[in-house]
Amino acid sequence: MAQLAVYPVGNYTFGSKPPKFEKDSSVATRMDRLKDKYSREGLRRSVDAVLVVHEHGHPHLLVLQMGASFFKLPGGRLRPGEDETEGLLRKMTGLLAPPADTMRPDWRVADLLGCWWRPNFENMMYPYCPPHIARPKEQRRIFLVALPERCYLSVPKNMRLVAVPLFEVYDNIARYGPVISAIPALLSRFNLSLVGRAVPSLVAGLAAAQAVAQQAVAQQQQQQQQQQLVQYGQQQPTAAGAGQQAPLQPQKAGITVSLSGVAAPQPQQQQQAQPMQTHYQQDDDLLVDFDA
Repeated sequence: MAQLAVYPVGNYTFGSKPPKFEKDSSVATRMDRLKDKYSREGLRRSVDAVLVVHEHGHPHLLVLQMGASFFKLPGGRLRPGEDETEGLLRKMTGLLAPPADTMRPDWRVADLLGCWWRPNFENMMYPYCPPHIARPKEQRRIFLVALPERCYLSVPKNMRLVAVPLFEVYDNIARYGPVISAIPALLSRFNLSLVGRAVPSLVAGLAAAQAVAQQAVAQQQQQQQQQQLVQYGQQQPTAAGAGQQAPLQPQKAGITVSLSGVAAPQPQQQQQAQPMQTHYQQDDDLLVDFDA
């Protein structure tokens, strides 16, 4: 099984460049232009590129979106006699490469995924040429193009480059058309290696270790709070047991107490009681500062 390295979508930097407008405003206009080209040049040859990235541990397909509901793959028509690989690289450079030559991605055409045919001057295409069709009108070949690990991509301003998960594309002819919706099945013969994806077992181990560390910190804070409260409670009976009245500390109307988020009880009045038993009555105007 052939293997393809797929990198995270976050590895790529996206920019914009001047818009590229379609030559045809409607399907009927496109078919009329196809008829004219066919009468002069014969069979129309076109090529498209399949670019795959991954996000959230799942492969995504990069497609160009125009308007609200029109999606297409990067590519286009070949010139008469032009090589398929060279023509595909030319089309991809014009659509997605930055204007600066030094920033152009290192495209690599990996493999041929499929071939589609247009039997007549109609919008529908098929992954085969019907046997009764001797002169098909268009041949469309789909190639898998390997992206480098990091690169810059510039998209025309009137288009959007969207990453669509394969589970959404698969068999969704109503939204993406018969060609794009068949790509997940064509990719099934490849072993897509998702480079940079976090291993689930490692993520679970890190989460468990973090939970244990947080629990240990919480227990340590709780022990420190208990020790402080015990020390505070032991100081009051010591003075009372010696027959001496504990000196009263001047108190203000508002007292700020901060013991790692837990407020210590504030005694209002020292009472004579049995040893190791001290009663406290909290003032109504006690303020607790959790941010100190």
